[in-house]
Amino acid sequence: MGVNFTALFDYSSNKQVLKYLTMMLNDKTNFENHFSDVKSNNEIEHETRIGIENRVFARRIEDEFDEIGYVNISGPEGLELYIGKHLCELTSPIRWNTFLSDQLTQEKLRRISLELSKIFGYPIYAPDSFCLDSYLFDGNKIDKVNDYLIEKYGPPSSSLNEMLDDYIKNNEHRTYYFENFEDLLS
Repeated sequence: MGVNFTALFDYSSNKQVLKYLTMMLNDKTNFENHFSDVKSNNEIEHETRIGIENRVFARRIEDEFDEIGYVNISGPEGLELYIGKHLCELTSPIRWNTFLSDQLTQEKLRRISLELSKIFGYPIYAPDSFCLDSYLFDGNKIDKVNDYLIEKYGPPSSSLNEMLDDYIKNNEHRTYYFENFEDLLS
């Protein structure tokens, strides 16, 4: 089993944004165009998934959020958003090593994260093997995640290239990165 890409965002429990996120995630101009090259470049074949508003539920998305404490919203090319009371996690079937080593894939996922950062703020990138989703499902806040990461893995990497170098050198995933989008915003 491989290790996949994840990005974790701070979230303020604004339920109004839930319906908007579903439409945003499935809007071709926001996200699907980011995958036009990645899909063929990495030979990833995933069916485009429909948003939660198209599924059959007996209750509204806001009610589901209130009842179980989080919701899952599916987007194109296997993108998934898990939204809890204080955290939001973007997951993708794209492998962590591909994210770190393939510049095109990295840029595409970073641009998607940049779009989401307009709602949530800047993400933390970490491999899914760090199991940060447990903090989301338990209703924890981002500062608890930060404390855990520093305690278990030390300070964050200074760049994505540093993360790749560390993986090549040690053959294990043991770094994370606080994104600032400095290069994409300049």
